[in-house]
Amino acid sequence: TTVSSVPQLANIVILLLIVYTMAAVAGIALFGTTKYGQRLGPTANFENFPEAIKTIYLIITGDEWQMLATDCAVQPPYCTEQFSKSGVGDEWDRPDLSFGDCGTILASPFYMIFKIIGESIMLNLFVGMILDNFSFITDEVGLTEDHDWTAGASTKQLEEIAR
Repeated sequence: TTVSSVPQLANIVILLLIVYTMAAVAGIALFGTTKYGQRLGPTANFENFPEAIKTIYLIITGDEWQMLATDCAVQPPYCTEQFSKSGVGDEWDRPDLSFGDCGTILASPFYMIFKIIGESIMLNLFVGMILDNFSFITDEVGLTEDHDWTAGASTKQLEEIAR
């Protein structure tokens, strides 16, 4: 059973890695410069790929993902829209930047879609694989010989025919 599950398990793991990688890259693009909040911070952020993958894992396991979604949706006046003299004020003495540290309104849809895809669909593939691989074991155990061959010929009946 375990040996027959390995190819299916490898396919599911590769599919999970692809989906989680896509979500991490999307998280970096959407929330990479978002300011820290209650949960978004040094332990969970999208600043680089390793941190984003770790944050995706935290989201999938359900570790305060609602707070992360709220932190990623921060909007002015709780953040700076653009790091420039027009966005910050006259005290800005650095070159103007085209971005700020605000989140996006796409945070809630991103988290909801990822939770649905990541948990409900992807992780249930593991359960389906396990049930599929154990079902044939119970089918073999559940076969009983009868003289009408309703479940097909058993090994013993095939041996009797061959004689």
